[in-house]
Amino acid sequence: MTTRTSGQPSRGISLPLVWISDGQLDLLKCIAFVAMIADHMNKALFDERYVALTVLGRLAFPLFAWTFAYNSVHHLRRPRRFLTEALVWGVAAQFPFSSMFVGVHDDPVCLSILSAFPIAWAIDRLWMRDSPWGLIGGAILLSAGGILLSRASYAWFGLGMMLCAMSVFRKGSVPAAAGFVALLLIVLGSYWPSIVLIVSVALIFSSAAGVARGMRRFLPRGVLYIAYASHLWLLWLVVRFHW
Repeated sequence: MTTRTSGQPSRGISLPLVWISDGQLDLLKCIAFVAMIADHMNKALFDERYVALTVLGRLAFPLFAWTFAYNSVHHLRRPRRFLTEALVWGVAAQFPFSSMFVGVHDDPVCLSILSAFPIAWAIDRLWMRDSPWGLIGGAILLSAGGILLSRASYAWFGLGMMLCAMSVFRKGSVPAAAGFVALLLIVLGSYWPSIVLIVSVALIFSSAAGVARGMRRFLPRGVLYIAYASHLWLLWLVVRFHW
């Protein structure tokens, strides 16, 4: 079970610190992963013909951002291992991601979602230093990261969502919570009604009174990195050879 010992509420008005159990985190990750697969299949195999799959797919990044931010604040104790896994599997996933969803000849620099996590983590660590150089370095990395993710639906907005979520989990920041919701609306675009579904799922699995609060972690460490790269290569093979 996780505890709320990694940060203190900010002075003045602040939100109650969000508490998410290990089992809830894994369930949220599974929901996000299923939504992502549905979205990728709709794009790669069905030319986005099925609106329901697109709507379902809108759950993926916000939920991944939510769970990553919580893990970053409360659980990340070995950043070198995290950065290594994200880099290795991000590189492994890059070719099928670019080939199916970006186009290698059109824009080869757009990175996959696995790259967004270490970029957001590094920006947060720079800004946590509370020094002019840290603020400048974080701003430069935010600008560069947004460019490298520019063809993705989240880009700068997604990085901002993760940074806002970290502030919410660390000190219950009200402005950060408002920023997260505003950026969520931007990322969802024309599918903004999906925010009700996303918020509902997050709240159901993100409170002491929520579903599965006593469940222990069941996903092996690093399995989602492997599954992310594997499902992209499998989809690429299906598309490439018309299976």
